[in-house]
Amino acid sequence: MAKGETLFYTRYNRPKTIENETGTDFDKVRTMIIDENGHKKLVITGETNRYEKVQKHKEECLIENILAKATMDPNILNQKEGKYFDATEMPKTLAEAQNKIIAVKQEFEKLPVDVRAKFDHSPEKYVQEYGSKMWGEALGIIKEQTKEEPKNEEKKEEVVNE
Repeated sequence: MAKGETLFYTRYNRPKTIENETGTDFDKVRTMIIDENGHKKLVITGETNRYEKVQKHKEECLIENILAKATMDPNILNQKEGKYFDATEMPKTLAEAQNKIIAVKQEFEKLPVDVRAKFDHSPEKYVQEYGSKMWGEALGIIKEQTKEEPKNEEKKEEVVNE
């Protein structure tokens, strides 16, 4: 195939497809891990019951309940819950966000290898733990407090003569 040509799949050169499981009520839970070579891999860590997950939200999706809420107060469907957080230093554009990510990765790479090992050599875990007690202890900001046991005064034993 010449360089720059686009490959179109036909019924004769189609890539092998992986069949999807059918008839199961369980979804596999996958977690990303980083192996000893630093490569990210998805590993199946468990299963969730799809039916139970759907049934958990059943009551709030019933049309009768939605209409009951709307008849009590017509504006209730338009209300949104307020969330308050400090967004003054949030990036305004995608480029700013990507530059922030690069800066954090560079900050992580400047750490000593033994400190990076405490975060499994993952900048994502480093950011996730940012500001926590574990993060402070790993960087040496928070030192574990060793409790000194109070010295017991030597007790004088009384000798009783009988």
